[in-house]
Amino acid sequence: MTLGLGIGWAKADQDPTRFLDGPIIGIGFHERLGKHTALVSESWLITGEGVEFGQQPFGLALRFFSDRLAVDLGVILVGNALSRGFPIPWLSFAFHFGP
Repeated sequence: MTLGLGIGWAKADQDPTRFLDGPIIGIGFHERLGKHTALVSESWLITGEGVEFGQQPFGLALRFFSDRLAVDLGVILVGNALSRGFPIPWLSFAFHFGP
């Protein structure tokens, strides 16, 4: 399990870009399912005034990996987007260039 803390910024319609009122807390975990597969979750808790629970992103993916390559395939679930009928696709690659 991992925890992170960050500062975010946002821009809404005609408003200027600004820092968010509160920190963003990142929570993740990685559970190995087999020799070359794992279940990965990354979620972000956006704090501050006016942030609704339906705006919180929750990511869930399957990771396929070898010695040098990892590929994540999954979805990012945001309640407000799901009410419109679709999750956000998640696809990422990581390659280890070192020895």
